[in-house]
Amino acid sequence: MSGFARRPKPPPLIDKSGLPIQPFTGRANKPDAWFRSKEHGAWIRTMPCMVCGRASHVAGAHVRKGTDGAGEEQPSDVYMNPLCDGWLDNWSFYGCHNRQHKIGEVTFWTPHGGVEQAVHHALGLALKSPCERTRKAAAAIKDGKPWRDAFT
Repeated sequence: MSGFARRPKPPPLIDKSGLPIQPFTGRANKPDAWFRSKEHGAWIRTMPCMVCGRASHVAGAHVRKGTDGAGEEQPSDVYMNPLCDGWLDNWSFYGCHNRQHKIGEVTFWTPHGGVEQAVHHALGLALKSPCERTRKAAAAIKDGKPWRDAFT
């Protein structure tokens, strides 16, 4: 190598090893805001659509109104109902889940007992879930407590 000298590595600005508080090294472990369970979601997708009864191409549809959903974030998985979804079959049909998103939850659930009934049904399914964590979280919610209380 002609003409180019390698620059020496500069020393660290401050030796932080002796400090009582260590510097931030990554994302802090904050508690999850929403309950998630892949096992419960898979179980919900094995059921027929609770509105029309279609047995194939079923998705887990989260009920947002009156639950812990916030902004763009889906509610906890204990608020999931089985609804058919045309997106899962390359839009070969327009499913109940698609309709729920298009016309809005309140309008969609009104002829089927209302949003409160949908939340009640979702919690009832969660109490029967094969996932023990889901059953515990749903039981805490039924008792009027946050789902985190089931794991403390």
